[in-house]
Amino acid sequence: MKFGAHTFIAGGLYKAFARGKETGCDTIQIFTKSQQQWDTKPLSENDIKQFRQAHGHSGLGPLLVHASYLINLASPKDDLWERSIAAFSDELKRCSLLGIPYLVVHPGAHTGAGEAYGLQRIADALQRLFASGAGDQVMVLLETTLNS
Repeated sequence: MKFGAHTFIAGGLYKAFARGKETGCDTIQIFTKSQQQWDTKPLSENDIKQFRQAHGHSGLGPLLVHASYLINLASPKDDLWERSIAAFSDELKRCSLLGIPYLVVHPGAHTGAGEAYGLQRIADALQRLFASGAGDQVMVLLETTLNS
């Protein structure tokens, strides 16, 4: 059994490891960017290097990323659905660059379009992402929510 926590990334992604160790964690979950914003700056080579070095020295793992709360792969609104797919693709790429094997996502809400419709939208989005090669090195973990 592993003990872990969602750890803050303020001041740099790599700082999450020290915070995890300070709280006695065996593993951590992080956001790789602001969870409440669509746009984000790309990870720099230095960001990636610092993160991988800190991970190597920390002994923590396996690592998990939690995707942005804005993503809604079940949305009946095409513009939001497309934006969600693009954002999730970015999350998958960020995990790959950082060497993080797991990505947790709330798949979203059908917002009245019906459960079957929402589930099909989620499946279509994931099939499209995986067919494009996004996430080849990352396992997606779907975190369900009540009444979504």
